[in-house]
Amino acid sequence: MKSSPPPIRLICLPYAGGSIACFEPLRAHFPPFVELAELSLPGRGRRYHEPLLDTAQAMTDDLWRQLEPMTGGPYALLGHSMGSLLGWLLCHRILSAGRRPPLHVFLSGREGPSVPHKEPYEHRLPYAAFKAKLEGYGGIAAEITQDEAVFSFFEPMIRADSRPCAETITSLFEQQAAKTPDAVALVVGADESGLRELTYGQLNAAANRLAHYLCDHYHPQADCAQYHH
Repeated sequence: MKSSPPPIRLICLPYAGGSIACFEPLRAHFPPFVELAELSLPGRGRRYHEPLLDTAQAMTDDLWRQLEPMTGGPYALLGHSMGSLLGWLLCHRILSAGRRPPLHVFLSGREGPSVPHKEPYEHRLPYAAFKAKLEGYGGIAAEITQDEAVFSFFEPMIRADSRPCAETITSLFEQQAAKTPDAVALVVGADESGLRELTYGQLNAAANRLAHYLCDHYHPQADCAQYHH
């Protein structure tokens, strides 16, 4: 008798302030061999009494401790908004640790890691302005934003989650390039016979040269420090 394949864990990483409950509507569309799995962060759900984390590095460290035991079997990552950033960082952690990579990585609702965040300082806004900004995004239930007691409960969590997304996304690649300049970052080529490898150091240097060129030729009066490091 043919044995059933092991289930595939779909590890869900939600947006700022969210939990695995955000992904529950997807469950009805999955085949039987796909199961939702949660990596929970401190300050919410069953870990509510733990202090909130407010840096991408600290969040990634915490998530990796939960994820590492799951890498022995088949799994995939699904991240949305803040979860996309953390999913991208987790992929680097998985590969650097030499563990089994995910079958697939689904990332949505966020710029690429090299694109500056549109609202880099929203986590510093005063209470009322921060609440108005969140309401403008949509996607947050009116029951939360219109009830001061409920919103006050969620506000510290959302604010803490917003900080690493805004302040680290433009520097993640530079940090990785400084940490592992000789590690392969990109493989390019039309076929296997013509593949070329670029290290983090080479790719970062090329990106900075491009940033200098674009700034000098198209924005000569601009502060080019925001485009390169």
